[in-house]
Formats: sequence, C-alpha cells, structure tokens
Amino acid sequence: MGARSITIDGEPIRICRYRSGYNNRAMYAICILNYTKYVRSFSVSVEMNLREELELTLAQMRGVERSINWMEVSA
Repeated sequence: MGARSITIDGEPIRICRYRSGYNNRAMYAICILNYTKYVRSFSVSVEMNLREELELTLAQMRGVERSINWMEVSA
C-alpha cells in the first residue's frame, strides 16, 4: 500500500502500510532502522496511536541495548 521514512527522536524509521492476510485489516509494519539487530520489524493496527507505539518501542529498544551493553562490560 505504500512506505514512508520518518525520523522520531533522532531515530530513522520506515513505516509500510499493508492489509493483513488474516482479516484484511489495515496495518503498519514498522522498522526502526538502528535497532534491526534486536527486532527486524513489528506490526500495529492503524487504529493504534502510532506516535505512542513508536515512543514506547523506542524506550524498550534503548533499554534492551543498555542491558546488553551492561552484560558485555560485566563479562
């Protein structure tokens, strides 16, 4: 259906809109480009508040990255 590249909080993000094969529901496939080593992409319904979802996911990815960095330093 279409793709768009945006930047939120300094992070490059690619958003693709598509229709779910399960129930033909409009969805967004989201790829946070700097964090693809942790999560390749994830999907959310277009009814969701996209900004809130992205901010929550960015906070989670940054937390994962801090934890991994901490474990590497501790080892």
